[in-house]
Amino acid sequence: MKKILAILTALVFVFSMATMASAAGSPSGDKTYKVTITTNKKDSAKPSYKSVKNGDTLELTADEDTDEYAFVRWEITGDYEIVSGDLESSDLVIKPLGDVTVKAVYADLVDDDSDADDPGEKNDSSKSPKTGDVWFLYLGGIFAASVVVAGTAKKLAK
Repeated sequence: MKKILAILTALVFVFSMATMASAAGSPSGDKTYKVTITTNKKDSAKPSYKSVKNGDTLELTADEDTDEYAFVRWEITGDYEIVSGDLESSDLVIKPLGDVTVKAVYADLVDDDSDADDPGEKNDSSKSPKTGDVWFLYLGGIFAASVVVAGTAKKLAK
């Protein structure tokens, strides 16, 4: 009986590791990412939607400053890497690593009741913050399953 439980524990471990490895989502050249581009300018066109292939870059160019609006910064949500420029330069090149939303933020120079957000602290990082790492959940699940199987084996052995 102990041998059967040991084999079952080993199989659970092997299949768990195989599942985790296959779910690791390696990049593929055929994958495309959705890109949503917006702005806070009142008279601008509706948001534009694009897509880019995995590995391609996205060139962003802000409208030139006018007497009414001045470019402040880019706000980007999603997983991306900055190739050239920074979030406060009017020309920016990024490589999306997943779906991204890009917002061009402008200061309203005419109206003192500006809707533009405070620029806040400058982020000099060339990469987006890493989120969604759950490898520890997989390992915790494998550990918990092993403890349960081992405890069951001890009870059955008595």
